Amino acid sequence: MTGPDVESDEYRAGYLAGRADRQGEVDWAENEADRYYRLAYGDERRLPTYAVTRAELEQRRALSEPPVEVTRRDALASWGIETEAPEQDTPNASPSTGRPTNRTSRSLNEYVKAA
Repeated sequence: MTGPDVESDEYRAGYLAGRADRQGEVDWAENEADRYYRLAYGDERRLPTYAVTRAELEQRRALSEPPVEVTRRDALASWGIETEAPEQDTPNASPSTGRPTNRTSRSLNEYVKAA
């Protein structure tokens, strides 16, 4: 037994007709979802129908202030953590490669040793 011939025009026409017949139900369900979302969160569920153009977006970005740069030291100080050493731009040392800690890495290491 095979499935429907989805390439046929009759199948496509029936699918589209069925979808058009259900469009009222779909619209009602979406409106209900919007209503419940507004009641629960006090905000719109979907974006409004109008869209912002790229030029408007760029204009808004140009008018907005750039974000304040926060250094690691400032972030730690905001939590009351004082750093004693000044910040250094040294790369972090790689962690030592000791014995494997789980079965996967043990089995992988045994495979590598055997090769």
